[in-house]
Amino acid sequence: KCDGSKQLMPLIQFIRDSLKWKSVIIFLLLVTIPTGLIGSIVLYQSNKILKEQVITTTHQNLSNMESQLNNVIKEIEDISGYMIYSQEFRDFMTSPAITGEDYNHLNEVRSNIRGFFVFHQTNKDYFHSVQIEGENKQVLSVGETIEGNESQWSNKARELEGELLWTSPYQLHNPRTVQEDEVVSLYRVINHLYNIKEPIGLVRIRLDLQALYEHVSGGFTNEQHQAFFVHNNKQNITSTDFGPEFRYQDFIDNIQSGGESFRLKSNGDVYYGVSRYIAPLDLHVVSVVSETYILSEMKDI
Repeated sequence: KCDGSKQLMPLIQFIRDSLKWKSVIIFLLLVTIPTGLIGSIVLYQSNKILKEQVITTTHQNLSNMESQLNNVIKEIEDISGYMIYSQEFRDFMTSPAITGEDYNHLNEVRSNIRGFFVFHQTNKDYFHSVQIEGENKQVLSVGETIEGNESQWSNKARELEGELLWTSPYQLHNPRTVQEDEVVSLYRVINHLYNIKEPIGLVRIRLDLQALYEHVSGGFTNEQHQAFFVHNNKQNITSTDFGPEFRYQDFIDNIQSGGESFRLKSNGDVYYGVSRYIAPLDLHVVSVVSETYILSEMKDI
């Protein structure tokens, strides 16, 4: 009987061990492996969603900046259009300056127009200066006093006979700050209200380029999201003093090959960029986010 019990012991032990292994295998198949797979899928989906959210935020920032810049462009163009219909502007550019009464009238109109532009300059940091020249030889300058040759733009504006002319960026010397101010300007010949082929004056409205960039990008940039103005004709970039540095050609090459969305590198780091073309100023507004930032956010999941 003892010998029989001894013979059964290995079988019993085998069955016990088999049950243990079966339990382990069943646990792995039904619990551990599915949990791991589900966890991996959830992690993958979470990372994908996070990346998409970051890219979506970059696109939203770009859309907001595009809207801001287009609003500024429209506002400045509307001011030039207002000059066509305003009696005071027309008087300033056409009234004779012969008698004392003429001068009194022109001085009153000049004062009102100056107040109009001082208001805009006070409320808009990017409003640099304005100059109006009338066919009656009257000239009014408001804002920063500058020195420089702008004849190429005024000549071109006269050729356009009243069409809007936005310039590419150019520099003018500012005697007050003893520095070079970089501006973009709207030039327009103002034609007679009732004879659109008869010019009565020329207006130039200058915008401070760096202040314009800050106005447009303010609230939509930080250490993770950067913004740039990439100019076509001038072949330079307007940006902040901090953040990644990119070569002009890198931007243009990626914009031309990748369209509105692209990848580019700076000092070995990879960035995702999106861009929009602003036709009146012939520039691209670009918003970028670093791949390092996206990966660091994923690690927190």
